Amino acid sequence: MSAVLRRGRPAASAALFTLLGACACPDCPPPERLPGRSFATPRATFEYLKDAVARTESDEAYAHHEFATFSERMKAERRITNADYFFVRDEALAALRERVGDLARVNLVGEPRYLDPNLAEITLSDGTRSAKATLVRETGFEVRFRDGRTAYGDLRAPGDALRFDDRGALLARLVSDDGRPLRPGATADDVYEVRYVSAWRFYSIDDTELIEDIRRRHDAKTRAAEAEKASATRPSG
Repeated sequence: MSAVLRRGRPAASAALFTLLGACACPDCPPPERLPGRSFATPRATFEYLKDAVARTESDEAYAHHEFATFSERMKAERRITNADYFFVRDEALAALRERVGDLARVNLVGEPRYLDPNLAEITLSDGTRSAKATLVRETGFEVRFRDGRTAYGDLRAPGDALRFDDRGALLARLVSDDGRPLRPGATADDVYEVRYVSAWRFYSIDDTELIEDIRRRHDAKTRAAEAEKASATRPSG
């Protein structure tokens, strides 16, 4: 589910924007989503990842769609970016293939098991190997700024951030769940678009947190590269 907030006249607070319906405009960027794919259910998110991995074989730009299937909360908390994922993508996918095989041949076994309204478990198998993946349902804001950057605000308690004014317009307070501004110093004029999103995203596979695993691989690869560089510049003799 998603709704779009587009910038109108600045409100009294730069953190408040009026919720508007999606509109067609020729200069709007296309949705960052694969055609016919969504994050509406755990199964849909798995199919999204599978499609993204297949497309990346011929165009590596689709790797950012793979990254989009991982928990946004964990990305923010672990400070993992798209660039970080690209840096260790080959190693991360190789580890995934060791667990469940080639994703092109992997399917869901049975139906997702809902542990609570915001937590689900799915079983993946290529026919010989299997693994359990955990997905979380995240609700929040994607705030797109005019300089091309995007910020994500998680809504643990939507009632604290959404309200109707006396004219019936739905207003959103664009801060993170701990009250910090999504982007310090930003004003309403800096915002291009805000999307309210509810999406299922991957959290872990076989109890290994995906984003933490990417962080570990990224740090290890960075240390190895720095050590190699230092070794190459060290005087011989």
